[in-house]
Amino acid sequence: MTLVLYPWNNVRETTPISQVVQAKCLMMCLSLTMDGNNQFSHPFTYAILGWWLVSVYVWLARMGKALKYVQKHNPRLSLS
Repeated sequence: MTLVLYPWNNVRETTPISQVVQAKCLMMCLSLTMDGNNQFSHPFTYAILGWWLVSVYVWLARMGKALKYVQKHNPRLSLS
């Protein structure tokens, strides 16, 4: 019996791409707001902002764990 983790690999590999798309959506919402079409009255703007903040938090937490792991197992490596 072989365990295949294809769904996790797809999520792991596409999350950075989705962060770029989310940032682009937020930029377009801000651009439309600056042009006089207020986008902060639409729930879509807040949904994209919330999803982007969650995904940024997840990636920063993973980066912190990776840096702690590297520092623990290779103390000669300077991260500063």
